[in-house]
Amino acid sequence: MNNSIVSTLKFNPFIIYLYNLFLSLHCKEVESYVFVATTGRSGSNTLGRIFETVRDGISIHEKYPALYNVSGENSLKTSYSFVENNKKKFNQKKLINIKRLAVGKHHYMESNHMFIKNFYRESINAFDKKIKVVHLRRDPLLVATSFLQINSIPGKSKRGQKYLLDPNREDNIIKISDLFLTDKFRNDFYRCLWYCYEIEARINQMKNEYPNIILYKIDTNELNSLDKVVDMLNFFKMEYDMLKLKEIIGKRYNLKKTQKTTSINLNFDETKEMEGLLLAQISDRYGASFTSTLIYQPPD
Repeated sequence: MNNSIVSTLKFNPFIIYLYNLFLSLHCKEVESYVFVATTGRSGSNTLGRIFETVRDGISIHEKYPALYNVSGENSLKTSYSFVENNKKKFNQKKLINIKRLAVGKHHYMESNHMFIKNFYRESINAFDKKIKVVHLRRDPLLVATSFLQINSIPGKSKRGQKYLLDPNREDNIIKISDLFLTDKFRNDFYRCLWYCYEIEARINQMKNEYPNIILYKIDTNELNSLDKVVDMLNFFKMEYDMLKLKEIIGKRYNLKKTQKTTSINLNFDETKEMEGLLLAQISDRYGASFTSTLIYQPPD
């Protein structure tokens, strides 16, 4: 059969509907579709390894299509066409691929940090009460430093444009891109730090839009605690292999040591001061109560 005809049939809305229906019938045993809401550089790869110990489950990190920001389109601003294209990709490709992998399983887990940026609404609408979310958070100062070290700068570097949010995106909650054009806030560390707060604001937005969503919050450091990880797996009602879990706890993955090309000429006190300056600007524009929801609280 001609390839163009095959392609046309493959993405025909009626064919997609029938295939989705077929897969849904074979996914009735699935108890949960778990996604992670996080910045990246926060232990999502480790979280994926932890989920690999779940019995009757499948753990994926960034399954095709990962729904990265789209190069070639205006990924710097979320235009109507960008949003619609994202929805189309989710419904035509990602949703089907998720269901195909979930067939015969009780749990599907994806540790893809694009979830909160580009497809959380589509996922929640698709999986309804079966969707569950891990809110994985790391100290913003450490996350921002890590992104700076690998030259992943929001809105500037190639890596930053592909994986992170751009300060000029039209759907941003914290709109402060004008600050980064001033001398006081020109340092790229501010962009990386803003990104961390924007992700937290989007997570808060998701919780407000879907107040009944099942969500478990865990700090990156707590991924090293067997008790905390077990508590999370029990919260999601998952059975797991304790021996394999013990082998993973305490190990670090995806350190990107070979990709750390940028030297950081900032010490902790300097980054803390910069954080205070940026939070003050956010507070001036959005209010103290809004800003207080973004501030990082380390685990006890």
